[in-house]
Amino acid sequence: RDVSVWLGNYDGIAVKDVPQRFQWTFPIHFSPHDPSTLYTTSQYVWRSKNQGASWDKISGDLTLADTATMGRSGGPVSGDMTGTEWYATIFAFAESPVKAGVLWTGSDDGLVHVSTDNGSTWKNVSPKAFGKFTRVSIIEASPFDAGTAYLAANRYQQDDFSPYLFKTTDYGATWTRIDAGIPAGAYTRAIRSDVKRKGLLFAGTETGIYTSFNDGVSWEPLQLNLPRVSVRDIRVHDNDVIVATHGRAFWAIDDISPLRALGDSITTKATHLFTPAPAIRWASGGGRGGGAGANPSFGVTVDYWLKTKPTLPVTIQLLESNGTVIRTFVSDAPDKKDSTGNVQADSAANAARALQRVMQLAYAPADSVVHARAGANRFVWNLMYNGPKRIPGSINDDGSYEGAMAVPGDYTVRLIVGKDTLSRGFTLRPDPRVQLTAAEYTAQFEATKAVGARITSITDAVARMQDLQQQLDQRARQASSQAYADSVKTMATALRKKLESVRAEVYEVYTKADQATLNYPIKLYQMFVTLNSQVNEGTNPPTRQHGEILTDLSTKLNVQLNTLQQLEDNDLQQFNALLTRLGVPNVFVAPKKPIG
Repeated sequence: RDVSVWLGNYDGIAVKDVPQRFQWTFPIHFSPHDPSTLYTTSQYVWRSKNQGASWDKISGDLTLADTATMGRSGGPVSGDMTGTEWYATIFAFAESPVKAGVLWTGSDDGLVHVSTDNGSTWKNVSPKAFGKFTRVSIIEASPFDAGTAYLAANRYQQDDFSPYLFKTTDYGATWTRIDAGIPAGAYTRAIRSDVKRKGLLFAGTETGIYTSFNDGVSWEPLQLNLPRVSVRDIRVHDNDVIVATHGRAFWAIDDISPLRALGDSITTKATHLFTPAPAIRWASGGGRGGGAGANPSFGVTVDYWLKTKPTLPVTIQLLESNGTVIRTFVSDAPDKKDSTGNVQADSAANAARALQRVMQLAYAPADSVVHARAGANRFVWNLMYNGPKRIPGSINDDGSYEGAMAVPGDYTVRLIVGKDTLSRGFTLRPDPRVQLTAAEYTAQFEATKAVGARITSITDAVARMQDLQQQLDQRARQASSQAYADSVKTMATALRKKLESVRAEVYEVYTKADQATLNYPIKLYQMFVTLNSQVNEGTNPPTRQHGEILTDLSTKLNVQLNTLQQLEDNDLQQFNALLTRLGVPNVFVAPKKPIG
């Protein structure tokens, strides 16, 4: 229903004749102490405690209300009194989150008022440095001290494009201007305080966003990849900073924990690893949804500081609580200079890193890249363990190669830069929307690991068989000009066919293109890949059928792996015995691995 304070249409009427002057973007504010208490402002402050069914006026006119600014607007031919042009309104409002009943107002024509008794009385505490008609854009009541407030103001409509930020610590008795470092032209629209670190401030200007680490004594840009747009408001929510821009959508900085910790004690160090904020285990990703915007990066965010660009690669490791290394990520090797001073990239090392990233993308596309840059760096681990080994060139008909997702609990991140090794603990929390026991999380984790191990065993077996087949072909060629050529070739060919029969049972030998499986049915390898996606999908323990499928496929796989082992123990040994008698190098057999 309509819960307006007053009539909403006074088109064509001069603002001085309008009973309630509600500006186009008038404040609406729920009390941080009582969610049933709602405030709004015209030239007066209004309060409702029944969801707008009735409103009580709790102030007088808190604006300058100069009649020279309240006449007819528009041109001589057509007026323009639609409401957006109304002046002499309360443009900003806030209640202290520290102390109930401490209320602040700021008008668009230069007045600031405070009430310390829940609106019974009001005091004009306008900064003496204010020029006439300065618009108070936003008032921010400090989340740490009831007597402290910040305000952002501007005078651009009077051709003054300077920033105006002010702070009081004594309920407005005195004000200090705090906009040093923000350039002229970046006139100020908003100011907000962090809710965890006292003195960490954020300012929205006509050209972007700024931050202060010292309660406004100095400011520096926090623009990053934000377009040069007008930032009209800012919200600090948990560990994130969200900005509302004028016509260019909402933008957010995910996890400002490093900003809260940043200071001289850190920036003077050669290397620093910040303690990661607790991560939430939720089954989704960091992609775009519905064309509306980008989701936060999924996983745990690892931030680290490098005073200078390192001369050695940066390594990040994720560890279980018992010290077992889960994943290792390495940055590109830093560039080197030759004897003439020219930069020579370490192409071999970087190629290895690139291959590593390609493999990571095959299993876990949300992992980011480890950077080795001077200053602040950020890495995101997507909570996935290493996925199973994949047969090169294989086609995935239906399934995934993802590894198991970490279960809720305590973990450690380790940063290695040269001789410096730093470690920080962090917590992975369960998705509050999902009701799973610790045992159910573990069951899904173990099922995914078991399926992945079987995929890896097939990959290793196929690589082993292909290597043996290549060596058999090579020995036959080496003996082709000798008197014993036929005996070598006969045994090599027979063994090769036996190996091929095993390989063809565990892997789709001829499947090299999408839907080729329609002509060449899938084998055990693809079946396990499909099962991997089934047990790893969502946040659920495996079903009974998942376990039965794993048992069924594993039994069939073990038959083939045992056959391979018998071929190595018998046929291959006989072939090598022949080669030894003939003085031909043996077929090399890699150390045996346990089945499964």
